[in-house]
Amino acid sequence: MYLADGVAGLYGASAAMIALREVEVNGGRGQVIDLPLLDPLFAILSPQVANYRLTGKVKPRTGSRSTNSAPRNAYICKDGKYVGLSGAIQKMAERLFRSIGRPSAATRKPPVPAAGSWITSPGCGFTKRTMLSMSGRGVKYCPAPDCGDRHFALEAGDWR
Repeated sequence: MYLADGVAGLYGASAAMIALREVEVNGGRGQVIDLPLLDPLFAILSPQVANYRLTGKVKPRTGSRSTNSAPRNAYICKDGKYVGLSGAIQKMAERLFRSIGRPSAATRKPPVPAAGSWITSPGCGFTKRTMLSMSGRGVKYCPAPDCGDRHFALEAGDWR
């Protein structure tokens, strides 16, 4: 699925639920939903558009990293699996850094650079733990999809 299709689909589903609720609460025959394909995509990309208008610079590609907060990325663990996580607020960052054995990193001054390579270097903490060992430490994370995983292959339409 393409990004614009997925985002428009989510906006469309929300619009349909809102229209149905309007009928349920206020009666009536329903509403027309006019949903262009790209408008919802532009809505979620508006910070980049505003930044470009102000600076004239296109934001560089960053993959799954964030240039606005850290740590926020997909990180490889000892078992070769990846976790996606974000320590974008102070308390979450403190729990995260304690869980990987780097408590002083949460209070570093100046703040940790958002796209710094220090967190993915050997010995940073993630490379010393398996993905499952991250659970139960107060850290919210998401296993990153593994294209070799049977469930991922089925979801992607590979029914072999």
